[in-house]
Amino acid sequence: MVIFYGDRLMAIEEFESQINLAENIWRTNLPGKERVSFVLLDNVIEFMSKYYLKVVRKLVGKGKNKISPNDWDDISRFFPRLVNVMKNHSPIPHPTLDIIKSNHDMRNDLYHASVPMAVNRSLFLSELRCAIEAFETLYRKRFNSSVIDVDSILRGKPVLETLLTVVGSDQYIRVDYSETWPLMQWIRVIIHGYISLLGVTPGIDQMMHSLAISNQPTDDKKVRQSIHKLKFDGDVKEASPGLYSLTQEGLEKTLRNR
Repeated sequence: MVIFYGDRLMAIEEFESQINLAENIWRTNLPGKERVSFVLLDNVIEFMSKYYLKVVRKLVGKGKNKISPNDWDDISRFFPRLVNVMKNHSPIPHPTLDIIKSNHDMRNDLYHASVPMAVNRSLFLSELRCAIEAFETLYRKRFNSSVIDVDSILRGKPVLETLLTVVGSDQYIRVDYSETWPLMQWIRVIIHGYISLLGVTPGIDQMMHSLAISNQPTDDKKVRQSIHKLKFDGDVKEASPGLYSLTQEGLEKTLRNR
C-alpha cells in the first residue's frame, strides 16, 4: 500500500526520518552501506522536491502560472526538468541544486552502468549535506539528527511493519506479537501502525479496539494514563484534539522496541 502524505507535518516527519535512516545505515558496518544510503538520500530529495512543488506551493493544476497535469507528469519523470522547475520556484540555492542534479546522474550510473561502481565517503557526505539543506530550506525546520540502532534491528529484532495488519471494514490496526511489551510501547506501536498503514492519527477508542484485537485488552483509565505519560516524556503529541501521533523521539523509541 502506498500512503500519500497529505498532512504536511506527517510528510516533514517522514522526510526527516528517511534522512536519518540513510545516515544511520551509513554508520553501520554493513557492506555496501554507502551505496544504499546514497540511493535513499537521492530518493528523499526527489520526494521532498515534488511534495514542495505540488502540495506546499500548489503549482500543479489549471490556470495562469500553474503547471498543467500533463506537464507535471513529464517533470516528475525527468529529473533534470524537476531541477529546472525547482530553480524557478524554490528557495534552494542554484549551486546546491546543481550538485543534487550531478549526484542524481551518479545514482543513475549506479543503477545502469555496465561496469560495477561504488559510492565513496565524500560522495555520500555531499548528498547528505544537500538533503539536509533541502529539508531545512524547503520546510523551514531545523534538521534533527538522531540515532537509530540499525545493527540491533538487523540482528533479529522484528521490523514493526511486519507485525502490523489492517483488519475489518472499519480498518483497525492489529499487532501480531507474542512477546511482552510495556503498555506504553503497545500504544506507540499502534499509533505508528495507524499513521504508517492508514495515514490517520488514532483516538483512544481506536487504540482500545486495537489493543483488544491484539490480545492486549486493558481499561480506558490505564490507556489514558499511559498517553499522559507518553506526552510528558515527549514521545506522543496531540495532532488535533483527541487524536495522537508520535514525535520523532517517540518514533525512534518505537522502532527500537524501547
